[in-house]
Amino acid sequence: MSTSEMTSDARLTLFERHVKQALKLYDQPERLGRDSPLASAYVLGRALRNAPRPITEASRGAVLRQE
Repeated sequence: MSTSEMTSDARLTLFERHVKQALKLYDQPERLGRDSPLASAYVLGRALRNAPRPITEASRGAVLRQE
């Protein structure tokens, strides 16, 4: 990460940093579901209702991508 990226990240809110991280992981649904706080059941809530069972990291990542 360059110095300019670190400086710009310092100005982002926590939510904005989570969104930025999620966008970087967009093409990796399993990792997105594992590493992003935005893929938690708390955030996805009702969107997980129709997800196939059992809910896996990959399915949480896929649902986050859809949302």
